[in-house]
Amino acid sequence: MTGAPVAVLSGVMQVARLRTATTTNLVPQVCFSTAGTMAYMPASRRPRQSALVWVNREGVEQPTGVSGGIYFQPRLAPDGRRVAITVGGEDHDDVWLCDLARQTRSRFTSDGNNGFPLWTPDGRRLTYVSDKAGRENIYWKPLDGSAAEERLLASDRSTFPFSWTRDGVLAFVVSRPQYAARTSGCFAWIGETNLPRFSRRRSARALPRFRRTAAGSRMRIG
Repeated sequence: MTGAPVAVLSGVMQVARLRTATTTNLVPQVCFSTAGTMAYMPASRRPRQSALVWVNREGVEQPTGVSGGIYFQPRLAPDGRRVAITVGGEDHDDVWLCDLARQTRSRFTSDGNNGFPLWTPDGRRLTYVSDKAGRENIYWKPLDGSAAEERLLASDRSTFPFSWTRDGVLAFVVSRPQYAARTSGCFAWIGETNLPRFSRRRSARALPRFRRTAAGSRMRIG
């Protein structure tokens, strides 16, 4: 990509990666559809209780039944029946699962601060970030409890998952400690499910997403 950056929108909410984040740069709350439409959350001076709602193309809201908490980073399951969400607590943050049909909720994480939930394409596992071992690293575990939690990447750098391909390739961001005070320390990486090797792309604001095309999955940085 070449050319000077162009401002598109101001007043976008940004949140710290985790409550005890060891990197100080914030994450803008934006998301893009495959058609190029951008959804975002406007900035707010202080955290407030919120609710999850469905919004159609005309902007009409319909409640999901999930309300009364401080919610971040909702991620809908591939089957559309559940949503994983980061819930801000009194002293730490956790990932919760909400069954939209049954109107039930269950805590998915417990130790440390946790966030950035991301479903695997088959909907059987949830990827997330935790600082339980010190630095914010990527973990995952199956929803049915058939296996223990596993740290996908043990690193002295903060790592954040953003997108999976159907064949088990993960795009994630690595934030270098020496760049903590500026956004140019973000890097987008991709690796197989067991993450033995990586390829790297550098981006000032790395928000990697895989997009399916006729030729296969391609990663978009933006």
